[in-house]
Amino acid sequence: MQISYQHANVTRGNESTLLRFTAADGRRACVLVDAGDGVDVEAMLDEDEYLTAILLTHAHIDHYRSLARNVVHGASVYAAPATAAVLERALPEARKDSNVGPVEDALDALEPIADWTDVLPEVAVRPVPAGHAPGATGFAVRVTDDAGAIASEHHLLVTGDFSRRPCGGFPGFPTAYPFEVDALLCNVATNDSYESTLRTAVRTVLERAFAGSRVVLAGGSLSGVHLATVLGAVADRLGRTLRIRVVGQTAKLLEALRDEVPGDRWELDALLADGRLEPWPVFDDPAEVLEPGTVTVAGPASPTRGSAERLFDAIAADSGALFVQTAGGDPPDAPRGGCTTRTFDLGNHPTRETVLSVVEALVPQQVIVKHAGRSTMKRFQRDLDHCFVWGSGDEAVHRLYADGEWLEPPWISEAAVRSIRSGRRERLQEPGVERAESLPPLDPGPVDLAAEGLDLDSLAAAFAGPIADPYGGAAGSGAASSDAPGSSPLPIRYDGGDGETDAVDSGDGFVPDGDPDGGHAPERRSDAETAGRADVAAWLSAETESSFVTVGDGGIPLSVGTSRAGPGESAEGADALPTEPLSIEVLDRLESIERRLDGERLPARVLGGGPDRVLKPLEDVELEPGEILTVRIQRDRETGTDPSVE
Repeated sequence: MQISYQHANVTRGNESTLLRFTAADGRRACVLVDAGDGVDVEAMLDEDEYLTAILLTHAHIDHYRSLARNVVHGASVYAAPATAAVLERALPEARKDSNVGPVEDALDALEPIADWTDVLPEVAVRPVPAGHAPGATGFAVRVTDDAGAIASEHHLLVTGDFSRRPCGGFPGFPTAYPFEVDALLCNVATNDSYESTLRTAVRTVLERAFAGSRVVLAGGSLSGVHLATVLGAVADRLGRTLRIRVVGQTAKLLEALRDEVPGDRWELDALLADGRLEPWPVFDDPAEVLEPGTVTVAGPASPTRGSAERLFDAIAADSGALFVQTAGGDPPDAPRGGCTTRTFDLGNHPTRETVLSVVEALVPQQVIVKHAGRSTMKRFQRDLDHCFVWGSGDEAVHRLYADGEWLEPPWISEAAVRSIRSGRRERLQEPGVERAESLPPLDPGPVDLAAEGLDLDSLAAAFAGPIADPYGGAAGSGAASSDAPGSSPLPIRYDGGDGETDAVDSGDGFVPDGDPDGGHAPERRSDAETAGRADVAAWLSAETESSFVTVGDGGIPLSVGTSRAGPGESAEGADALPTEPLSIEVLDRLESIERRLDGERLPARVLGGGPDRVLKPLEDVELEPGEILTVRIQRDRETGTDPSVE
C-alpha cells in the first residue's frame, strides 16, 4: 500500500486535499477532501487515475464551492447525515450568488454516511464530530496493508475546520479514539478571540432584545442556526421569555437539520416545540417577523442581499433597533442607517494553543497542516518538532506511506528523524495517552453553554431582572411597546458627585430633581474633587430594588450592581451586589448623556433686539464662522442675564 497527499487549492483557501491510496496490485482510490474555490481535480489526476470519492466535512460554501464541477468519474460525495441534509438545501440556493456548477450532479452523487464506508476494500472512511458548525465533521480513514506476511492497519484523521467546543449541541472534535492516529491532516485556521467575541455578541443581543428593541442577527445560514440555538438555550436557562424568529434560508437549513436529527436528542427540537424558536422560511412583509423584543435571525451577513437586506431596510430608520453582523474572518462593512449596528468576527475556529494541544493528545507521526497561508504553516512546522510536519504549501504529490512504513519529509535530517520516531514510541507508552472504547457519536444533544464558551452565572447576574431599553425610541419607530417585556422607559439619574440627585432624564430630556414640569441640565460643580467626575445611574422600577451603573472619568464603568436604595435616594452605602460591566450599547447611551451634560458652558450677553439680536460670549472660545450651536438659556435669578451656551 502507498499513501500520498496533494494540496488541491493552496492559493485559494488551502482547505482541499487529494489523497491517493494505491494497493499492492495497482488498484487506486483517489479521494478529494472538500471542494473549495479553484479546485480542478481532473487537472490533478494522471491519465490512468480516476476520482473515487469526495469527502465533504461541512456545508460552508468555501468548502463546497467547486463540488458540483468536481463530481467526475462516477465518484460519490460522502458526508455526515446532517451535512448532507443541509447541502441539499444550501447548494441550489448558492446558485443565486455563486457559480457552483451543475448542482444536480452533486446532489445525485450525495450519499450520507454515519459508519465505516469502503472506497476500496482496503480503505474505509467514517465521519467524526468536529464542532465548528452544526453538523460539521472530520473523517477517520482506515487503511489495511496486506502486502506483508501479516496485515497491518493504519489510520489517518482529517479534522476539516474544527473546534474542540461543541456547536449548538453538536459535539466538538474529540482527541481520543480506539486506535492510534498515524497521520493527521489538520486545518489550522485559528481564532484566538472567538469565545470573548461570542460572549460580547450574546450579551449585546440579549440586552437589546430584553429591553424591547427590534433586533436583527445577520450572518451565514449555518451560523444563524447555531446562534439561534444558543440564544434560545441561554433564555431557557435564565427563565426569561425570548422570541427568536429564524427566517429565509437560515430557517430552511434549520428545518433540514430538524428533520434529519431525531427530536429526542437535540435541544433545538424542544425550543421549536414550545414556540421559543420560530422558523419563517418565507415572509411577505418584514413587519411580520420584526417585533419589539424579538430576535430575527437571517442571512447573509451583508445587508445588501437576501433576507438580511429586506430586514435591514425595514429597521434602518429606527433609532431603537439593532442590526448585528456575524461573520468569520473579515466581516462585510457595517451598513449605514439610523439603527445601531454591531459587527462581530465569529469564525468558530480553535485557538492556536488548542491546535497544538490536539496534536499533542493524538500523538501522530505525520501532520499535514492546511487551510492556512504559507507563513502560518511554516510556523506550525517549527512548533511541532516532535512529529513529521508537512507544511510545504505547494501542489506537489507527497508520499506519506510506502513499503510498510511512514516516510519522513525529505528536508528533515537523519538525526531529527531518529529523535522523532523514538520520541513518539515513548509518548505512546505513557499512561497519559487517552484511548476511547469506540468512535464518538455524531448526534447532537443538549446545549452545553459553558463548553461553548459562555458564562451562565455572569449572564444570570446581568439579566436576572427586567431590562429597560437603553435606546428608548419613539412610539411607532419600533421601540419597545408597553406590552413588551422590559419595555419601560429608562430613567437616568445624574449625580454630580455628592450622592444627591441633580437631574433625571426620563427619555424626554433632563429636568431637575423635584421639578417635573421643566428645567435644565444641572450646572457642573466647580469643586476640583468633583468637577471631573460624573456618576450616572440607570434606575429600573422595582418594589425594593433598583439596578444601577456607576461610570467614572472617560465613561469607564466602575461598578454594576443592585442597590436597595429607592428612586430618588442615594445608592451610596447601599447593599450593592457587583456584577459584570454593561456592554458597549449601554455605554454608548451613557456617553451621549455625558456629552449633553458636559458641553462647554460660558456666559454670554444679548446684543441688539428683535430678529437681529446676537449672543456675544463673555469668555474666549473657539468658534468657526457659520458654526451652528445649541443654546440653552439659563437666567441668573438675580440679574436675569446669565445665559450659557452648550
